[in-house]
Amino acid sequence: KKGLKELYRNGKGPVALRGEYVVEKASRGRRNLVITSIPYMVNKARLVEAVFKLIQDKKLPMVSEVRDESTEDVRVVLELRDDKADPEEVAAFLFKKTELAVNIAVNLTCLTPMGVPERLSLKEILKYFLDFRNEVTVAMFTREREELLKRLHILEGLILIFSDLDRAIKIIRRSASRKDAAHKLVTEFGLDETQAEAILNMRLAALVRLERESIHSEMRDRAQRVREVEKILSDDARVWAEVKRDLLTIKKRYGDPRRTTITAVADEPTYARESFMAHEEVVLTLSERGWIRRAKSFDPKTVPLREGDALLGHLETDTLSLVAFFTSLGKAYVARVADIPAPAKGYGTPIMTVFGFSDGERVVAAILPEARPPAPAEEDQIEMFPEEPDRWFAALSNLGRGFLFRSRLVEAPSSRAGRVIYRLKKGEEIIGIEEVAPGARLLLATKSRLLALSEDVVPRRNGPSQGVALMKLKDETLQDFLVVNPEGAAQITPAKGKQIIVEWEDMPEGSRATRGKMIKGGIMALSLPETEE
Repeated sequence: KKGLKELYRNGKGPVALRGEYVVEKASRGRRNLVITSIPYMVNKARLVEAVFKLIQDKKLPMVSEVRDESTEDVRVVLELRDDKADPEEVAAFLFKKTELAVNIAVNLTCLTPMGVPERLSLKEILKYFLDFRNEVTVAMFTREREELLKRLHILEGLILIFSDLDRAIKIIRRSASRKDAAHKLVTEFGLDETQAEAILNMRLAALVRLERESIHSEMRDRAQRVREVEKILSDDARVWAEVKRDLLTIKKRYGDPRRTTITAVADEPTYARESFMAHEEVVLTLSERGWIRRAKSFDPKTVPLREGDALLGHLETDTLSLVAFFTSLGKAYVARVADIPAPAKGYGTPIMTVFGFSDGERVVAAILPEARPPAPAEEDQIEMFPEEPDRWFAALSNLGRGFLFRSRLVEAPSSRAGRVIYRLKKGEEIIGIEEVAPGARLLLATKSRLLALSEDVVPRRNGPSQGVALMKLKDETLQDFLVVNPEGAAQITPAKGKQIIVEWEDMPEGSRATRGKMIKGGIMALSLPETEE
């Protein structure tokens, strides 16, 4: 409840959703854990498959079987192996390891009536909505008053002709045209054009059946209603009373009971996965053909590789950390390092079997998203850093497009299908991901041109997005890019000739979506000089 209050107060925050379960008795003293509801937007078949996989991989030894007995209601049964198995522990494990419990990030950013996006609290959202209902109510009563006054005006015209209705009918019959009849009614009875038109629009039979008392009765009723409407419009409190009455009517007609429950359990069972894992320093290696391996040490000379394969890169980390792999299709696959296979022998495991890669999808970069700058040493300095600083990464494609994204997009494990970071256009693919520090430059290279862009001109995105044109290409593709820190240098490997060192002040810095500078001898690759790596 505290988290919900903060969300409603600040307009931003996570909401924890989880399924519900009951414990049922089974034969031979055993018990079943029965899932009776699942979180919003969670696919039940995928959830059952995930539980089955945990059982198959022997990561859920207390459960012998899972089956879906759902009809119109959710009913997923997990059979516990024996009477010693604790269903509360199993539930806690499922909450941690499956989509039986999920966090939804809520951001109450709205387009306000002024046309400006703004993150609002729940109270502010309701105030805007009620103000709108107030405007609608005022407009509704204003329109009603106009219609009442218009009808009263017509009735006054009917009273004027009622005293000599026969003469009015004769005038209408003997008129040469409708315009002529209207003109004569205005002249003979002192009507205005609106009243005359209203009389001419009436059928003759209706005109003959007119009764003075019925006209006066209608005038009294409408005049009374005009006074009531004007009384409401003249008093803001009465308008709000009408708003409330309308909303209560809508609630009664269309409202339905809340389906979710808000709970706070003091003694909720917990499952800390780290308690069952050894904290080890490890090295992840990945080959160009996609073979991934977790090992306790690293020696580039002894990494086992298949014939024709080569080492793409390595990361030094630990089993409790996250690792994010970025692919050519703009996806990020995030996993615990402990979940990366660690075979005692062999070349490793194809990464496309660890994750759900598509055909032709390949890894272009890997990072440790949870890496943070060291905390200040002095205790009295800690308050100066209320939040951990954001880390930004550049994602660039072969079409010279890209943007910067926050590390927090990959600071939680993804599903096997990964999560989209970059929405590709037709013919586009990601060529690399690099961390970008404040003040750094991005060097973009085609086979013949080089362009330097300051990091502050590259668009920043808080979620999945399409790339923005960074370098204008003509009959070429972007083949490499490099991030150079302030006052650093870059090394160009040309197609012909010796390697070139480009100092910070000599970098051809330009505007976004320009072609850059022609490099004599062409460009094969960009790298940092050995002293900077």
